[in-house]
Amino acid sequence: MPKKPVTGEDLRARLAANLRRLRRAAKLTQQEAADAAGLDLRHYWKVEHAENNVCISTIVKLANGFGVLPAMLLARPPRRRR
Repeated sequence: MPKKPVTGEDLRARLAANLRRLRRAAKLTQQEAADAAGLDLRHYWKVEHAENNVCISTIVKLANGFGVLPAMLLARPPRRRR
């Protein structure tokens, strides 16, 4: 069975979920996460809520801010355990 193609919307949702997970695990506010990445709070908020398309340089800034590889931000987030 062929895999469903990944869309930009899928990647925005993955990025948003991974950012929320990493930020919460680090016990950071959105302002602190934005500052660590060198981004404006409003821009960070829109990325974390999947409202903005994001360029590669922003993904790199976010990854550096959290100390992870850029690919990790676009990976399928782990499923929640119940």
